[in-house]
Amino acid sequence: MRLKQSWRTAWNAAVVVTMLGLCLGCASTAKVTLQARVQPKHDTAGIKKIAVLDLESDPTFQVTGSQFSSKITDEIITYRHYEVIERSSRDKILAEQGFQQSAVVDEASAVQAGKLLGVDGLIFGKVDACRVEAVEGTRSVARPSYYGGPPQVVTEPTLVKNGTVAVTARMVNVQTARVAASFSETATGTEPSLFPPAVGATAISRLPSDPIILAKLADKLAKKFAAEVSPHFRPAKRYVIKGKDENTRKGFHLARSGAWKPATRSFEAALQEDPDNGIAHNNLAVCYEKQRDYEKAAQEYEKAIECAPDHKKVQANMRSFSEGTEYQE
Repeated sequence: MRLKQSWRTAWNAAVVVTMLGLCLGCASTAKVTLQARVQPKHDTAGIKKIAVLDLESDPTFQVTGSQFSSKITDEIITYRHYEVIERSSRDKILAEQGFQQSAVVDEASAVQAGKLLGVDGLIFGKVDACRVEAVEGTRSVARPSYYGGPPQVVTEPTLVKNGTVAVTARMVNVQTARVAASFSETATGTEPSLFPPAVGATAISRLPSDPIILAKLADKLAKKFAAEVSPHFRPAKRYVIKGKDENTRKGFHLARSGAWKPATRSFEAALQEDPDNGIAHNNLAVCYEKQRDYEKAAQEYEKAIECAPDHKKVQANMRSFSEGTEYQE
């Protein structure tokens, strides 16, 4: 009896596995993950090679304009979008031309410096504030008595360090002489997540030094500026659709297995046979987006929605692609 029951259990399990396999094989869509491009907040079209000048700053500031310029440069480089001229090359070229960085104060002078450096865009600006204010105080704290008596109230010192860094910066398009990006932000260290109030002598001694506080705030502003002027990426989901013709179905299985280049060729072959194949256009768009060819992806998504305007998955892909290109904080 037990043997018969075990045989039935094994048989049922085999049937379930087989049915699942058939269902997976017959799936009409597959969801894939890719890196969607997010456009910068500002219109930087036509700007590929840039230079970052040292920002103007008060000589007493603990974060100098030169240091902030380096922070901006480092953050922009991480996005791998712009070609950034090296500091040493920048200084050498300007020195040979007898041009002082401090002379760049507006669009006209930025264009002049940019042309000398052979760049499409020039970033310049000013560190407007860089300070740490220490606010000392006391507070009363009830401490439990070790002898069973009432709690004892003691006075403890407190210290809050309020850091502030303010920056204004601009990116000028050297070709058009227009401001491509304008940035004016202030970062403060009063946020609890950054520098909470310290209570007690031990906690006060562990507070970060003023230069560390200011460096963290400057890093925060440099990251924000770089994100606003640089295209970047975020994970996104897209649908690949099986289709009915042989090449589209073949490409579907290739794409689902991660073979994106062979899948691309299959979808291109499908479109040679039928240029109005909306499913093939959709899948080819996903292939291009997966390979980070966003211009071609945009063209194929447009064709997909024209050829298959009522297909829900095509609509979802187009909507997600369009929304994903918008700048997000």
